[in-house]
This record gives sequence, structure tokens and C-alpha cells, in this order.
Amino acid sequence: IMTAGINSQDKCIPCVAGKYFEHANQQNDFCVTCSAGKSVSTQGSNAADDCVACAVGKYSSGSDTACIDCVAG
Repeated sequence: IMTAGINSQDKCIPCVAGKYFEHANQQNDFCVTCSAGKSVSTQGSNAADDCVACAVGKYSSGSDTACIDCVAG
């Protein structure tokens, strides 16, 4: 994401793992969490397509930034 820096210089700050920033489709400068059942393991993602399905035995609610182990049962 771009933020206003000191002396009006812009700085690019990468999104954390689990989030992405797709400037062309966003009106706000903030990182978006991958949709439910998906996550991205690296920081700096810039497209929803970078979000991949959680592995078998894991889940993501859509507000989680990482896939989480399912409880036994």
C-alpha cells in the first residue's frame, strides 16, 4: 500500500502475509484479507489470485490471515 511519507514522499509498505492489495480494483489504500477458505503465505501480495485454498485439515474464516488447523472430531 502507499502511504504519505515525510516531506510528502510516498512510501510503499507491503501487505502482511494473508492479505493482498489490488490497487486497480480498490478505492481505498488498505490490504484485503483473502476470502474464506484461502490464504497467501507471503507478504507483499498484490492480487486476489495469489490467495490459495487451505490444505486439507485446515480452514480460514475470511477474517483470518492464515489457514488454521481444524479441531479433531
